[in-house]
Amino acid sequence: MQKQSFLRTLPLLLGLLMSVTISSPAQAQAKIETRNYKLADFNGKTIKVVLSGNDIFDEALKAEVGSRWNLSPFEFCTMDSFKQLKASKDFYFMVPVTTASKDGRATVYFLSVVKGGTGKELSDMLEVASFPICPAEALGGRELVYMGALVESLQDYVTKGSGGSTAVMMRNAYGRSVNRSTGTKRIAFSEDDICPTVDRDLFDSDMLVLDEEEADRMYSEGSYNLLGSYVIAPMDAQKGDWCTCILFGADDQKIYYMASHKVGGKNGAGFTMKDIKKITKSRKLK
Repeated sequence: MQKQSFLRTLPLLLGLLMSVTISSPAQAQAKIETRNYKLADFNGKTIKVVLSGNDIFDEALKAEVGSRWNLSPFEFCTMDSFKQLKASKDFYFMVPVTTASKDGRATVYFLSVVKGGTGKELSDMLEVASFPICPAEALGGRELVYMGALVESLQDYVTKGSGGSTAVMMRNAYGRSVNRSTGTKRIAFSEDDICPTVDRDLFDSDMLVLDEEEADRMYSEGSYNLLGSYVIAPMDAQKGDWCTCILFGADDQKIYYMASHKVGGKNGAGFTMKDIKKITKSRKLK
């Protein structure tokens, strides 16, 4: 499902962030309090998890939501049911959203949590939180391996959502922050997740570069003290498209590193030299 004005493109989102100003602390506090008030009923309302229609993806999503979602009661529904129920204030919704580039190409698939009864169209509804999942045209791929971590990450964003806009949280998450304990862990990089321009000499002995199947196998086994690499970008990423690079903990499904960059020049779709330098720096401090 495409959403025209809400989260249309990640560049648009981040560009908007950079242009927003708040004239006073009092106004900022008022906005936060208003948002808290609007979302105060979240834990007591049922969230309808809207299925995509892709059987493989939906089965994985149902399994992980069923075992991990603990913020509110939940039920699964079809897109048709969402269209009928979206005007109801009795529900929140977790909705699949396909973002698009300026030239209309489908780019990245998100899961977005919105509040029912807050707008006629999805683009008008109050957003609680959103998280990127996979390339828009590749449902049923590597996100199946990482679905648990993706659901946990969305749930974490929802938890923080009452304290400020998701846009602000996403800007912070895209700031190349490194969890301090990253330096004590082994990392299984899929070779396809690393930009060709990265100097492999930067990698220490516990930074493993493996074929995708082996890297995903190690992660899916829940190996202790292991991080797995996951990259979210359009299938045929073009200049100006956004790429998100994440390191997830195999044993706890937490984010240990998350950063975003625009594709172009030396920066392809994958971990860049800047990402690797940031990660290796944290490892030297262990």
